[in-house]
Amino acid sequence: MKKQMLVLSIAAALSGISVAQAEVTLFDYQEASSAYEEAYVTGSLNAGKSRDDAQTQYNLNVNAFYDRTISTPDRDFDYGGYLQGTVSRAGTKDAEKNDSYDVGANAAVFNYFQPGSNGAFWYGSVEAQDTDKFDKLKSSATVGLGYGRVVNATPMAKAMRIVEELAQRNLLAAKPSKSVYQELAKLISREDEYFSRYRNLPDNEYEARWLGDMEAVLLNAGVLKKSGAISTLSMRDVLFDENIFTRKIGWRVRAGVGYQFSDGYDGDNGDPSLEVVGEYHMPVGRYAQFSDEATLSTTLGDDKVFQFDNDLSYSYEVDDSLDWINGWKLSYNDDSEITKNTLTSEVVYELNSTLDLASGITVTNYDGSSDDGTDTSFHTSVRYRLR
Repeated sequence: MKKQMLVLSIAAALSGISVAQAEVTLFDYQEASSAYEEAYVTGSLNAGKSRDDAQTQYNLNVNAFYDRTISTPDRDFDYGGYLQGTVSRAGTKDAEKNDSYDVGANAAVFNYFQPGSNGAFWYGSVEAQDTDKFDKLKSSATVGLGYGRVVNATPMAKAMRIVEELAQRNLLAAKPSKSVYQELAKLISREDEYFSRYRNLPDNEYEARWLGDMEAVLLNAGVLKKSGAISTLSMRDVLFDENIFTRKIGWRVRAGVGYQFSDGYDGDNGDPSLEVVGEYHMPVGRYAQFSDEATLSTTLGDDKVFQFDNDLSYSYEVDDSLDWINGWKLSYNDDSEITKNTLTSEVVYELNSTLDLASGITVTNYDGSSDDGTDTSFHTSVRYRLR
């Protein structure tokens, strides 16, 4: 009898271990076809007049950002753009207004030789940029080969958050299995499909059908206690009112040759170019994301100029309405021999479903020029979330 009890105890312990091991994570997400996008407009204004100023000094910054990725087993398609504009004036006597801007757009397609794999691919990309310092538009195109794949796991993060919200409201009858999480995440990733199919129907019908299908998944799996408005509203609160920042998994490296149609100035154009790019993305637990992307590029004309850029970020979800965003950008140009490091850290508080309040610090260091040194600034801005 004691042996039987011992066997049962061991079996129960092993069962508990297997349940713990079965805890769903972002890495359990199996992407098929999905799409995601981010779009923001951010504005900040600093103005004032000290006792030594002859006039009011001010600095107005407006930034806009858009990024969209469409993924299928065959290919990934990325495109986006940005706009940065500044209007400022110093407080010294007769100081004039200064305007500056930087606007750019890019698109890239990654075609996998074996659909659904994380292996080899060929790619093509185009980009264009214009600033107040350029004489004309800077533009280039690149083709090349690469290996690896980056998966957008944000639908799984949203599925996990939905289950958490339903559990907090005591609406769950059982704990979902990994397959239920996966089915829920796949439905979340198909928002564009629902919108395209039902957008001509009145009263946001696509939302009702989309949320209804998610509820059906949970009901059929025996996870949800019962169908009702409370569960639907709970899911809607997560998907429409909360901002869950993008979660990515994987790595990708690529190398390509390109053609620079214009360098932005009235000098020689038409130089061939070479680029090597590597990126790595890793969720840190359930609430944090680490990402890093490095690019080495050069023109292959008479005057070879190497440019190295590295963009590292770490984001942490403090709670449902508060995020902590950190970044480190490094750039080096061997022509000017200037190294620039920019460190940023800010907290972003969600005021409502579309409006955020961000406050943080930026530290910028220059090395290799007459302007060597470190600048520190504090900022508070309002960000409008378009998507």
